[in-house]
Amino acid sequence: MMLHLLCLPSAFPKYNGQQIDGCVVYASGVRAPVPCKAVTPEFKTQARQFINLLDSDFVPERTPRPDECRYCEREVARWRVGRRQRSPE
Repeated sequence: MMLHLLCLPSAFPKYNGQQIDGCVVYASGVRAPVPCKAVTPEFKTQARQFINLLDSDFVPERTPRPDECRYCEREVARWRVGRRQRSPE
């Protein structure tokens, strides 16, 4: 929602300069208001950094799906599917 609030004025110039609040409505019907003040300068900076990363020529390392990890060593496979590693004994 915050990305929508950030990008809306760029996509639709008629909204430029207006303060627009948003709202997320979950499947259960619960509403979560998102005020325009949620789009802080820090959020704008972070959003720009991630957008620049997506727009770069940098190709991230591939991460296998959990079903592909059966070919990996056991400890590596645990790490790749997001499970917590065992503490050293």
